[in-house]
Amino acid sequence: TDHNYELKLKYKFQELLNFNVENEHSVSFYADALNISPRHFTRQIKKITGMSAKQMIQKKIIDVAKERLLNSELDIAQIAYGLGFTNSPQFARIFKSDTGLTPSEFRKSIDKTS
Repeated sequence: TDHNYELKLKYKFQELLNFNVENEHSVSFYADALNISPRHFTRQIKKITGMSAKQMIQKKIIDVAKERLLNSELDIAQIAYGLGFTNSPQFARIFKSDTGLTPSEFRKSIDKTS
């Protein structure tokens, strides 16, 4: 049943992330939503996925951002605000640390290939 619990936890976390990533970036929000302590939650997610809960949240933010950069005409500030960032430089920094490109460089690199 331990494996079952882990699968359920991972699935529920991913589901919560899909619905809340635009507004909620804190590990404690997701832990609370799953009725477990942030410390236990962090430990379990790391054990199950090999990534920290924070890394998974950040990965989801980046995935949604990439999708919006590719498939929308929204400017970068709009994408940043839409993902719950109060300023686009903060968003751009996180995006670049993950992808190696700024959001505008990412968008340009995609435009060239199409």
